[in-house]
Amino acid sequence: MGFALVDEVGITYGSAEAPGRAVRPLSPALRYPVYAERAADGSTVIVDELAIEKSLHLRAWYRTLRLDSDGVPLADSAEWGDDDAYGFVAGESLAILRVTQWEIVLLSPAGERVSTLDLSPLSKRMPLTASPTPQGTFLVAFADRPYGVDVVEVDVVEVVTETADGIEVEVVEVDIVEADAAETEVAEAPEADAK
Repeated sequence: MGFALVDEVGITYGSAEAPGRAVRPLSPALRYPVYAERAADGSTVIVDELAIEKSLHLRAWYRTLRLDSDGVPLADSAEWGDDDAYGFVAGESLAILRVTQWEIVLLSPAGERVSTLDLSPLSKRMPLTASPTPQGTFLVAFADRPYGVDVVEVDVVEVVTETADGIEVEVVEVDIVEADAAETEVAEAPEADAK
């Protein structure tokens, strides 16, 4: 018995090189991409999970890439030195969930840091993933073990720039829209009596 490809839906193949441009391969290559989204400007954000082969139930080793419409890298979190950067499209800019820093960093379209949301007061668990909502808020999932999850919807209320000794510091006020803690215990099966 064999299989035959009947039809492909949603897949468009292009040539590896278009006239007038050469595509350079990503260095290092993608290993386990877990997220990809096309932004309004035509760029693509890709999150590559690097620690998947370590057999950990919770991982914090991500690489985020932003590629232009021709596939040329615009931003790479590995070049920034961030090994925990889970990126996603947030409006017209890029947002980075810094897993081990417990923060969401909002970047301008040029890649400059606009503001930082501190997630540490929202949960005792480690932030695992985040995504924007259609209402302009962020949905953040926190987890520290399987079945132990907190889900929080966060809204940026106000960004205030304060000056302390000539240094500008952005203070972000955060409003918790909704929080849900899900704690599911897995019952162990009773041991059978050995006779």
